[in-house]
Amino acid sequence: MSFSLLGIEAICLEIENPFAYDDNDLPLDNICTNMTNMKRNIDDLMGLRPSVQSYSKNISFLDDIDIHHLCKSKNIRSTN
Repeated sequence: MSFSLLGIEAICLEIENPFAYDDNDLPLDNICTNMTNMKRNIDDLMGLRPSVQSYSKNISFLDDIDIHHLCKSKNIRSTN
């Protein structure tokens, strides 16, 4: 009985202070470094401008298509 209570006491002492530099503590330095790197990556992505050129090329391609001619060549009835 006392062995189990002493075991629980040892577990509680370890859980009580997870922020030290023991082998079984949380690696807070690594976690903070990773979070800083992720924030830098997000800031870099937020600073990018969207590419409007590729979008405008797609629109100009669609403007050149004659829908009625395309429907007639494929024997499709136009709804207009």
